Amino acid sequence: EVEELIMVLSDRIAAAPGVLVRLYEEVHRAEEVYEKEFSKHMVNSPRPEVTMARAYAKHHTNEELHTLNLAKEKMRYAEWLQSALTSKLYGYLNINKAMSAQMFGQGRG
Repeated sequence: EVEELIMVLSDRIAAAPGVLVRLYEEVHRAEEVYEKEFSKHMVNSPRPEVTMARAYAKHHTNEELHTLNLAKEKMRYAEWLQSALTSKLYGYLNINKAMSAQMFGQGRG
């Protein structure tokens, strides 16, 4: 049973890099869209002052910023999940090692 859990966790951890790469790409695409739209609104601001132009651009890029923040949150969650699965795998490996040592010790007596 422990060996089966170890195999399942190993498979999930092995699949993680592909998922993380896709999420990194999603974050970068969202950053590019946000920066492009923000710059466009800064340049097209009706007010010449930098502070006002920045406020204008920020106001008009709320949707792009929201998309970027969601992409970053997905990325953070995936990294956390990979770390949690790795910790769980190490725990099961230690349990399996202890069980094997116990069985080996009993077999020698």
